[in-house]
Amino acid sequence: MPLGQSARPKHTDHSLVAGSERCAVPSRHRTRMHAAETKRSISLTKEDLINHLRGGCKPRHKWRIGTEHEKLGFNLRDNSRMNHDQIAKMLRKLESRFGWTPMMEAGKIIGVQMDGQSVTLEPGGQFELSGAPVDTIHKTCAEVNSHLYQVTGLGND
Repeated sequence: MPLGQSARPKHTDHSLVAGSERCAVPSRHRTRMHAAETKRSISLTKEDLINHLRGGCKPRHKWRIGTEHEKLGFNLRDNSRMNHDQIAKMLRKLESRFGWTPMMEAGKIIGVQMDGQSVTLEPGGQFELSGAPVDTIHKTCAEVNSHLYQVTGLGND
């Protein structure tokens, strides 16, 4: 078989079927796909799928980097994990000392936010920095370094 050819049978139906309407879909190679929930068959090409994915892409000037940095807090005296009350206290200190805005749920602090960033309590007891969308690796590095400076300082209190 020549390079680039598939052993799959080629479909000769070159139409899009939606209800009783038929629309021509030009292309060389076809793959039949079935959407069970809509009860219709659509013939799509590799190019159709690539163009669909490409349509969701942002232009290069809108690309951003977002940091996610999770940490587990430990008590230095016995190496036990920080509990929720200790993490809540740390979040309150981020609020009072560094100007973060609290995020509340059912009267309890679950995180803080500032300038597009947030520090939140995660389900496993870890806390996470979710950085603001930035346009360079240098900005995300500065954001993480600032965050680590803040939480390390609070941990030493």
